[in-house]
Amino acid sequence: MTFRFALRQLRKSPGFTSVAVLSLALGIGANTAIFSVIDALLLRTLPIKHPDQLVLFGEGVSSGIFNPFPNGNNTDLYSPPFFRQLHTEESSFAGVAAMESMPAEPHARLSGASELEALKLRVVSGNYFQVLGVGASLGRVLTADDDVRPGGHPVAVLSHAFWERRFAHDTSVIGRTLAFNSSVFTIIGVATPGFSGTVVGESPDAWVPLMMLGQVMPWIQAPWDDWAQSLWLFARLRPGVGISAAQTNANVLYQQWLHQVSGSSPSPERVADMRKARFPLTSAANGSSHLRNKYSLPLKILMALVGLVLLAACSNIANLLLARGAGRQREIAVRLALGARRSRLVAQLVSESLLLGLAGGALGVLIAWWGGELLLSLVSGQLQVGPNSRALLFTFGLSLLTGLLFGVLPALRMTRIDVGPALKEGKGAGTSKSRSRIGHALVSAQVALALFLTISASLFIGTLRNLERINPGFDQDRVIVAGLDTDWTAFTRAAWLNVSRRVETRIKDLPDVEAASFALVTFNGGSWMAPLWPAGQEHTRASERDFNGNRVGADYFKVMGMPIIAGRTFSPRDTEQSQHVAVVNQTLARQLYGSEPALGRHFSLAGRDQYDLEIVGVVKDAHYDSLRETPEAMWFLYTEQEPQLAETLVVRTRGNPTLAMPLVRAAVRAENPNLAISDMATLRSAVQDSLSREALLAKLAGFFGTLALLLASIGLYGVMEYSVARRTNEIGIRMALGAQPRAVLGMVLRESVFVVGLGLIAGIPAALACGRYVSSQLYGLAPNDPATIAGASALLLAVALVASFMPARRAGMLDPLAALREE
Repeated sequence: MTFRFALRQLRKSPGFTSVAVLSLALGIGANTAIFSVIDALLLRTLPIKHPDQLVLFGEGVSSGIFNPFPNGNNTDLYSPPFFRQLHTEESSFAGVAAMESMPAEPHARLSGASELEALKLRVVSGNYFQVLGVGASLGRVLTADDDVRPGGHPVAVLSHAFWERRFAHDTSVIGRTLAFNSSVFTIIGVATPGFSGTVVGESPDAWVPLMMLGQVMPWIQAPWDDWAQSLWLFARLRPGVGISAAQTNANVLYQQWLHQVSGSSPSPERVADMRKARFPLTSAANGSSHLRNKYSLPLKILMALVGLVLLAACSNIANLLLARGAGRQREIAVRLALGARRSRLVAQLVSESLLLGLAGGALGVLIAWWGGELLLSLVSGQLQVGPNSRALLFTFGLSLLTGLLFGVLPALRMTRIDVGPALKEGKGAGTSKSRSRIGHALVSAQVALALFLTISASLFIGTLRNLERINPGFDQDRVIVAGLDTDWTAFTRAAWLNVSRRVETRIKDLPDVEAASFALVTFNGGSWMAPLWPAGQEHTRASERDFNGNRVGADYFKVMGMPIIAGRTFSPRDTEQSQHVAVVNQTLARQLYGSEPALGRHFSLAGRDQYDLEIVGVVKDAHYDSLRETPEAMWFLYTEQEPQLAETLVVRTRGNPTLAMPLVRAAVRAENPNLAISDMATLRSAVQDSLSREALLAKLAGFFGTLALLLASIGLYGVMEYSVARRTNEIGIRMALGAQPRAVLGMVLRESVFVVGLGLIAGIPAALACGRYVSSQLYGLAPNDPATIAGASALLLAVALVASFMPARRAGMLDPLAALREE
């Protein structure tokens, strides 16, 4: 009955109800959208058996191949022999599984298909599914018997999502094949629905045994190499064993392994390295994810900001309820005079607030659904978010909380009236003044929240602009970057050199192409690090220094627009038989040789085949992985002299690179139809993708700041309008005694400035106090940047003056005779 009456009351005020529900829907929907992404990325446990028992060796941050002896710098990657050694030891684990830290993305030909298809594979140990407690919905999963002999078990388990998408639930898929990298893999099963591996934000198409690593990734050393450390290790704790005890036990086993492979007389340097080699065990109940490391803090910051927006919306609606209560004063007085209990009236008014909250929450679910998709486009398209039970429960709880938050105080104030004056329809001066003070306090709180959000948005937008203005050290315009998958064709080095030369020639002959080259990596595409030392120094561990490097073609620097400032670039006279040469950047030249010239100097590169390199050129410094990085040392080797393949194609065009992409793709296919292009994009888009975290913060904080400004202006307008209505009689007296309209206008505006000033006084210290929590996300700006704070304050003050001008102008235009007739 109470809620039915509340619904009728809300229907009588459609304008108020619509504004309140829409304000709440925006606030609740935004909170739910961000919570859904946080839930998927940070909170949701893996759909496996007893996820709380699953731990990860290390923190799962690093990926790739780590070759040197562990010395404490690497705590995430382990070699296959160490993984196998764990199975022979009694330990704290019920089982240990391994997964290659780098995903494989080969192009495969499915049985019966004529075209190559890009696949996303994960290479895992045979007991991977057993340790996780995941079964098959069709056929069977991998077992330890599938992971015994290198290259001996070409089998694959499909993910349920890929089976649905590619095979449309065809149960005859068992026994079909996937052919890639000169190997044919037989499909033996389909995993259970909902399982997409242990990496959050990733959705593999299939899993293959670890012993097939050489066939899936031919460029990785064989999986029995002691120092090819590229695996992530997952373990399930034995019942009753804590993570601390298991960590101690695992590190003891690791130390024993390192001593075993170091021989009977390890060098003092190696002994020192072994003492440093330790790793933590971390919970893997939520899986591992590079997205988590990248977006965890930004999402938490956004959750805090959007929570403040919801508080501003609640404050705004509380003000609207107070103003609406002035029109219901006689109704409440009559009900009290007839014997209604005050608690019953408070419950009635709060029920109206709860209905508003629930209606806002229901509409907010739709906004959250759309907003979640928008967030995914900025974070990752592979996360699964939507109106799941936890998100809906969060929305329901938030709706009830907000209903109580903005409803209780107005309900208490509206029912605390003097019945006599209210029945005579008097203004009730004491109550009106009290209500005005509450309204002013609520608007001041809104202003403080809006200022905080505006300052935050300005800092994040300024950070994005500062990063976009950075000169990356290369010309990012009119450049195409394409990754080629050479594994399918199983090129030898000599064959690939011939093919790559012909591909370069074909592309250079295109009418809109200026230059083309191959490289190992480009901007934000990973790195290759190896230790090197200058010639003339004794080769010891102490003399080695790790630096990033790249393998590039002769025209690479021309394509990238990276100027050679000394010496030359690579040329046809640099062959496999001639002196091996290198180009270094300014920072590496300075770190190796100080102010002395680097040209003509020699250095050695550590690896399986150590060889001497002569520096023939110095290139200008550039950003290689991130626009935030300080200039890093870098060396470049020539693809014609390198024993390994470089499979990234870079092309500089004369016009729009997007229009040239189909021509480049056609030229590659014309040379070799089986030479698949795994991805193709512009270099500018790669630079923009590297700023995705900053773009996420800037766009959403800007939206929330604008929304908070709008709510604050609406709240201020409502309070000033109510204040003018309450003081109509007073204003009439002032004007009858000679007050000019300009003076009345100024009086109302001064009241508005006072309210806004209180909000600024509260908001600025709050923004300064919270600045340290966002400082790591800023670039080129301090959290207490005076210009940003002053600009946000000036903007808020300007918006406030605009919002209060109409009520002030209406006050200045009152007819004194009409105003004096007001009671």
